[in-house]
Amino acid sequence: MGTEVKLIAGAAILIVLIALGFWSYRVVHDDGKAEGLAEKQVEFDQYKIAVQKAADAQIAQATAERDAAIQSNEVITRDLQAQLSATQSNADSLLKRVRDYEASLAAYRSTVPKAAGQPGTAAPGGESEGAASLDRRIAAYDAACQRDAIRLDKLIAEISPQL
Repeated sequence: MGTEVKLIAGAAILIVLIALGFWSYRVVHDDGKAEGLAEKQVEFDQYKIAVQKAADAQIAQATAERDAAIQSNEVITRDLQAQLSATQSNADSLLKRVRDYEASLAAYRSTVPKAAGQPGTAAPGGESEGAASLDRRIAAYDAACQRDAIRLDKLIAEISPQL
């Protein structure tokens, strides 16, 4: 029985040593795995911070560009409004001067008789040639003002969505 006991004791010691080896491998492996996970988590956190900084910089740049565009559009709109106001004022002034001229011309015509065939005599439609030419010029100026107003409205409609 002595050899059998030695064999059994040797086998038991061998089993204990194998179990101890597996246990120590598992402990070392789990510790390394936890350290690797912690290292990866640190790297991931640093990556998130870098991505957030880049995104913040892009957002700040886009916001600055948008604000600059809005400010530029406001300046353009103010300038165009000023030009439109000046044009309207000029048109009103011209219209008043034309009406005053027509009134004084009508008063002058009624006091001075003209011979037929002279310049400024009444045309077959009842208007003088000078008045007809003046009417055409006023109509052309009015049409130009209307075209400018339409262009300004289109420009304002184009700029407004950007604001």
